[in-house]
Amino acid sequence: MQEFDTIVVGAGITGLYCSFRLAQRDPRRTVGLFEASDRFGGRIETVEMDGFLAECGPMRFHRRRQPVLMGLLDELDLKTRPFAPYTAEPAEGPRHPLAPGEAGPADRPHTTLELMKLGIVRILKDTAWRSPGDPDDPRDEKHGEWLKSLDEDDYAGMRRRARQGGAFLHERGFWNALSDVLSHGAVLAIRDLGTFYHLIPENPNAVDWIVFWLRALSGEGEGDAPLVSIEGGSGALPRALVRRLEQRPEQVSIHLRHTLTSLAAAEGGRLRLRFARGEETVEAIAKHVILALPRSPLMRLAGCFSREIQQDLDAVFGFPLLKCFLVTDAPWWTGRTPPQRNASLMPAREVHYSYRESDGKGMAMLYTDRPATEFWKVYVEGDVHDRAEIDRSEELKRQLLKYLGVDLQAPAEAQRAAGTVTTWGIRDWSREPYGAGCHTWRPGARSWEVLERLRAFQLPGSAAPAGNVHVCGEAYCDYQGIEGALRSAESALKTVP
Repeated sequence: MQEFDTIVVGAGITGLYCSFRLAQRDPRRTVGLFEASDRFGGRIETVEMDGFLAECGPMRFHRRRQPVLMGLLDELDLKTRPFAPYTAEPAEGPRHPLAPGEAGPADRPHTTLELMKLGIVRILKDTAWRSPGDPDDPRDEKHGEWLKSLDEDDYAGMRRRARQGGAFLHERGFWNALSDVLSHGAVLAIRDLGTFYHLIPENPNAVDWIVFWLRALSGEGEGDAPLVSIEGGSGALPRALVRRLEQRPEQVSIHLRHTLTSLAAAEGGRLRLRFARGEETVEAIAKHVILALPRSPLMRLAGCFSREIQQDLDAVFGFPLLKCFLVTDAPWWTGRTPPQRNASLMPAREVHYSYRESDGKGMAMLYTDRPATEFWKVYVEGDVHDRAEIDRSEELKRQLLKYLGVDLQAPAEAQRAAGTVTTWGIRDWSREPYGAGCHTWRPGARSWEVLERLRAFQLPGSAAPAGNVHVCGEAYCDYQGIEGALRSAESALKTVP
């Protein structure tokens, strides 16, 4: 049986980061990093497709609002490049009946993103965090100044104290809150036509999702690109961390294909873990255990935790995210084709187009949440979907051509386009072992209280003097994505002596 000072379970970005910081902090500390799959990075996955980098997971990061991630990229000597800002498909006249003050000028109607911004401004209108701008004009420049002025203290205060009517916003759903300040037609327009992640069908915790969008919208109008991607693909980040860990073999022991099946209190306040490695059971002992896992695998371990911790783990829910890719050597788009072109004409939330000048090839990416995930997920053919599926389903290729080729009117054009496809693929994050693409808080959750309990707690029967089990990661954080995962990791690491 192996013994470690700290065991980290999960080799996604959170687990890799925790292992790196723990080893860096104390050269005498021993760390065991255990991962159920045979790959690093978790939901960060970059696939090379005919020379293009297909980002199956996170792909854009807010340069100014994500200091932990930006600092880590600098530390690892990873560079960034500009990424297209959040956009909505240009409005071509109202497709849902809108109330006065919602439609915008006849010659330049409000987009769905502007409608959602309008809703958020109105929700906060009677709070201490109100915008000084016009609550009927999402284009008022004062809103932009207000968005940039908000900081982490403001967001923390909103979570605890912001009200809408007589109810705290953390007790409400985002859909419910929007419906009190926008017409039903406006809410439907956002829900059905919004080319961004509003999550209205999921109805997340209102204040937590408002904070997410306040951060996202704060980059509007910045001259220097507020959103960036990682040069070499997002997968370069976990690869760089793995290289750093492999430079410390005397400290960090890495174990792939080890699935945690149980953990329990052991003698002397330590913890005993059991892993499945194929048909074999592997046991390990540690003083501290960091569970850098999403909700789905943690809920399978629920019997190991107290009733309170079980309830805390269920304070979030996962929502599906799915991406499809198609590469052609004769694209019918150019390097100037904007994101979201024709997005409302296909089952997708976002559409992004890439064009390579050197050889004239192009890649299109469809990115979606519910309900369109239900349309595309049937084209995953493998029983196991632990990585992107490339060049498998011919029907997937046909459907991608059908929707991406809406500009190809003549049957002969469409037929020629089919012959130019060099590769295609799909990644459905709702499938196990991840169970979701991302996570957010349920209405009624006091996220700040849950996070405080999960950062360090004891197992039933433990004799440890303080909490020695730590849950962190994207699923349980006060941000979203990689930045949220890193912030959650930093919080947990402060409780590991």
